[in-house]
Amino acid sequence: MAATLTADVEAIVGRLGADELAQLGAIFTARAAQRRRTLTMAEAWKAWESAPLTSGWERSQLSDVGRVRIATRLLLERGLHPEQVVASMTEVALAVCPHPLVAVEVVAVGLADGRYAREGAEDV
Repeated sequence: MAATLTADVEAIVGRLGADELAQLGAIFTARAAQRRRTLTMAEAWKAWESAPLTSGWERSQLSDVGRVRIATRLLLERGLHPEQVVASMTEVALAVCPHPLVAVEVVAVGLADGRYAREGAEDV
């Protein structure tokens, strides 16, 4: 696949030597791989277990549901993309929520909370 560069990018990288370009390429490749990596089930469970509950969720009979929502939000706040989080957190939610529809919706709300925290109110 041939890649084209904008004039702005070409102005920056055009001055770099071969070693600098190789190093820059390695950095971008590593970042792309990290961004594509999906959350493992062990990481998802750890996020769920460590999610701090608010006092309202602590008193709730559905505190496990709240923990899924909070954990999902925190993962996005830490920089993960929703696509990296949704499958694993949905599996956790299916295991702890009283109904599959609740599981899917609580992950969706956690994703929305996380996007809101990261990006503000636009497009949420």
